[in-house]
Amino acid sequence: MPEYRYRAVDDKGRDVSGTMSEDSAVRVSAILEEQGLQVSSIEQVTETVPAPSRTGSLSWDEVELLNQQLHAIVRSGLPLAPALKAVSTELRSPRLQNVLESIRGALEQGKSLEEALEPVADKLPPVYRASLVAGDKSGNLLAVLDHMCAYTGEMAEYRNRMQMALAYPALVVVVCALVLMLLLGIVVPQFGEIFQDFGAGLPALTRFWLDVAETLNYRYPKILICVSILVIAWHFGMKFARGTANGPYYLDWIKLRVPGFGKAFRQGSL
Repeated sequence: MPEYRYRAVDDKGRDVSGTMSEDSAVRVSAILEEQGLQVSSIEQVTETVPAPSRTGSLSWDEVELLNQQLHAIVRSGLPLAPALKAVSTELRSPRLQNVLESIRGALEQGKSLEEALEPVADKLPPVYRASLVAGDKSGNLLAVLDHMCAYTGEMAEYRNRMQMALAYPALVVVVCALVLMLLLGIVVPQFGEIFQDFGAGLPALTRFWLDVAETLNYRYPKILICVSILVIAWHFGMKFARGTANGPYYLDWIKLRVPGFGKAFRQGSL
């Protein structure tokens, strides 16, 4: 609830000043007049809008919960800012709580819903944020939220199904990698000593795997350092590319043309 600083004069001509937390300046003026005071000035105390934390965008499960809360508030006709404050105190998700606090702070400063959503634009799916703004401007926010309840629920369910479908292949890849490392690190070198005792020439494929095993055994610190550097460079490179004006466009262009994965990426986006 916003806080207002007031100045007034009592029936004896003495100056009276103080602060009061109410829904609006009109309400503050009415209360002061009921107390027999003549209001001189009322001004809202500037409140700093909480800065959104840099903890990444909301998941579809969190967006679904956010939409359900907004739908319940708008349908009940409650003031949006005080209701958001009450809801945020009961949430367990720090990211969602921070988003609600940011929106609430902006609304209490008299900003529109579009302006309140601007600081948290990177936390919300673009289609969801655009739908809220369109519904607010057209005066049809309740219908938009009702429609988005089904949409966010379907997206959350789809995301969960995708994660479950990818869990098994990911587990298989990890197990295969561990088995391969075990073979190259322990089994193959032992066979290499046996082959050397034969004194005969080895096939090219066998010599290749023996060389790989020897490299892993004697140069694994350097290999780990190189892999770590590549992973860090990839992470910061992707982060820098997404932050540029044309970076996301070129990244999507590459994804759509990766053999085997381009079609899956296109279908997932649709």
